[in-house]
Amino acid sequence: MKDLLILILLCVVLYQVASDKPWWQPLKHNTVEAVQGLVSGDASKFKELFSFKTLESFPEAVDTSENDSLSTSASAGASQAVGATSPTANQQSAVVMKDGPTIDPSALSPTGSTGGTYSVSPGSIILQTNTENPKAWVSFNVNVASEFNYIYFELDFTSPTPAQGLFNTYMDVQDLGYMDERFFGTSAKRQTAGFPITQPGTHTITFRLDQSGPSPSSVTVKNIGTGMFTE
Repeated sequence: MKDLLILILLCVVLYQVASDKPWWQPLKHNTVEAVQGLVSGDASKFKELFSFKTLESFPEAVDTSENDSLSTSASAGASQAVGATSPTANQQSAVVMKDGPTIDPSALSPTGSTGGTYSVSPGSIILQTNTENPKAWVSFNVNVASEFNYIYFELDFTSPTPAQGLFNTYMDVQDLGYMDERFFGTSAKRQTAGFPITQPGTHTITFRLDQSGPSPSSVTVKNIGTGMFTE
């Protein structure tokens, strides 16, 4: 009985700590589905739970980009922009993120889905699905001048009615993860997604939006760039 009470207490503490993280709601949703599947004799959802992946930023990150204002990332593990401030003793083991310059996709001859499902303007991309076109995507090649191992951007779901969009990000052919509109919230958030160190040169960035429910979905993507983090 004592062990059960301790387990319940630990679960309550975990919920309090994690409930404001963007990865918490999708994880909880998938866990519930996995448990329900096990009860009905279907273990497939339970197996998928351990390969669950969402876009998330690096934990305890110190952003050394040229942004002088103090900001907090809404992705898992808040990253702080501290301008030229030196890391404190407690931050020496933190991940140090160095954002590269932002990318203007409108100057890079982007290609994408048909049916008016994407539009590109200086510094901004809009993806929107409709009844005839439940998938929207845009892709563009960017010349990166130095080594990099993450992509950053500002994401905002802007669907006119409640929708169930799934937003994916790709670097070259690598799927970097997704965001579920149902659990994202109502305001724009900075997103970062990491991958192994990639050499300079021409690389392809792709954003994709899938409509998984009856209502059209739309997103706006701004302030896109690549960067390099070190530990």
